[in-house]
Amino acid sequence: MKNLTIFLAFILLCTTGISFAQAGGNLDARVATVTRSMSANLGLNEMDYIKLKTLNHDNMVKASEINSQYLNDATLREMKISELQADYENQLRAFLSPKQMEAYIAYKENKQNYTAFSAEELK
Repeated sequence: MKNLTIFLAFILLCTTGISFAQAGGNLDARVATVTRSMSANLGLNEMDYIKLKTLNHDNMVKASEINSQYLNDATLREMKISELQADYENQLRAFLSPKQMEAYIAYKENKQNYTAFSAEELK
């Protein structure tokens, strides 16, 4: 059940970011918002912030591609998004400390934090 919640939060993150980008929003601004929020919660240094920002940008772009490519096949889309999420977390493990990884796990369990969008931004 916890994995399903995390997965749904990730989907929300991806689709919200895509919606903003398609509706004239700036993907780079969304990436910066998510990265700043995560960095504050994880206690990242500048080098790790840059790595995370690049990773978040690549992840959002790939999620957008998956959502577009598999628009009519929900099962395959969910599978691809799950693979993307697993790859994202493996890449995070490569540069986060164990303590930061624990903070990331706690961070992503909070849907409001994980999407990193305030109620005003979602309107």
